[in-house]
Amino acid sequence: MDRIDELEFLKEFKEKVDEYLFLGSAPSEGLVFTSNESKQMREARKNPQFQKLYNSIRDMIPQSEKILRKYDIDYTWFTPSQQQTILKYPLLNLILENETNMNIEKKVFLDRINEAIDAILTVSGKGVFLTCLSVKSDSEVTKAVIQAVQDYGLHPQEVNVDTMSITNDILESVKFSEFFVVDVTYKDPLIYFLVGYARGVGVTPFCIAKRGSSIIEMESCPVTFFDSFYELRRQLGEYLMRENRLE
Repeated sequence: MDRIDELEFLKEFKEKVDEYLFLGSAPSEGLVFTSNESKQMREARKNPQFQKLYNSIRDMIPQSEKILRKYDIDYTWFTPSQQQTILKYPLLNLILENETNMNIEKKVFLDRINEAIDAILTVSGKGVFLTCLSVKSDSEVTKAVIQAVQDYGLHPQEVNVDTMSITNDILESVKFSEFFVVDVTYKDPLIYFLVGYARGVGVTPFCIAKRGSSIIEMESCPVTFFDSFYELRRQLGEYLMRENRLE
């Protein structure tokens, strides 16, 4: 499992844990586990969706712990026992088992998973390459960018910008990306925002467009035009070298 696989796996795991704990606890940030099982948890156990999430999380915990160990994230939890001693629990197992007489907030679980996600995103070396595109993800430009990136041994992460909103996942991808390619042939005002946001978090955008296309004009992001895939590949290589990321 490479970095991209690990990242996608943990994001899926986090979503399942978030939904599972929400079903089992009325307040989204409230206490999940107490010495006595909550009424919400008892009711949730009758929900088939809750049981499905339980089974899925149970199956994903071993791989999640493996990833957390790899990035030196502590996934244990210490709690007093009835014998006045301190017990050490695998934290992720407590998502499924009400074994502790201490109150544990939902945030505790999600924070550990987020730590691992951040560690993957910020690890040094070649990794995440972000293509920021509009709704036409199957466009000629999109395919050309992805192919060019793969030719340089990098991992493309395609992000499609919905015309109505920008999600936290998109902002997270921009923030932690090593490279940021923007197709400016789509006149979407959200592209302006993303280019500005990228600069604000220290990521230099590389704006591209096929020659002859109608484009978004941005003074802060000069556009590099190309006529062919081969020209795009060459220009991407120059961009990567300027950013001192290409060996």
